[in-house]
Amino acid sequence: MQRDCNLVLYLGNQAVWASNTQNLGKGCHLRLQGDGNLVVYDENGEAMWSNNKNCGRGCVYFLRMQRDCNLVLYLGNQVVWATNTQNWGRG
Repeated sequence: MQRDCNLVLYLGNQAVWASNTQNLGKGCHLRLQGDGNLVVYDENGEAMWSNNKNCGRGCVYFLRMQRDCNLVLYLGNQVVWATNTQNWGRG
């Protein structure tokens, strides 16, 4: 999370994915909620960005930064959201 509230995935010095939330708030943080929604919140609790995924309570989600440079949200072994940055810059 950058200071300007933009969530950015870098490969070295190159930005490969961003939430495009720069300058929309202050004091932002990322939260993976219990319902599977991945959300950027500002310091006032306002949602600046989300992946718009929600399976309700009781679902078991996990977020993984994979070796192939793809940030992936899983529900069990099922991919429910990803940055689609796998193998970025590898030809």
